[in-house]
Amino acid sequence: TADIGLLAAIIVGIFTTGCFHEDGFADTCDAFGGGWTKEKILAIMKDSRLGTYGVAGLVLMLSAKFLLLKERVTWFSFKVATEKELKLLVAATMVAAHAISRLMPVFVIQYYQYVTADDGSKSKPLASKKL
Repeated sequence: TADIGLLAAIIVGIFTTGCFHEDGFADTCDAFGGGWTKEKILAIMKDSRLGTYGVAGLVLMLSAKFLLLKERVTWFSFKVATEKELKLLVAATMVAAHAISRLMPVFVIQYYQYVTADDGSKSKPLASKKL
């Protein structure tokens, strides 16, 4: 069924990126849910453990992703004539959405200052370079 296909697409996306984006989202949820100062928020984001806010955020995000993808397939099914066109349109938009969404961090890194002055950061050298 379509639900199994959507679930498979989400799972493939997760394993393709090594849960990189899900981990970052969970860290962000934990940090802003449990941190009250800038220092505490940054310390929580560096912590590798998953907290309650992170788990809740992941459940909500993955549920929303599934439901929104399901709604998109339903919406597309009214716009195309054949099932083959529907499958191609859904696949093409999923690939395009993944590619476009990966462009946003490039702009964030280029146009905003790095959060901390820590010289031990792995990503600061990249964030300091101008394109």
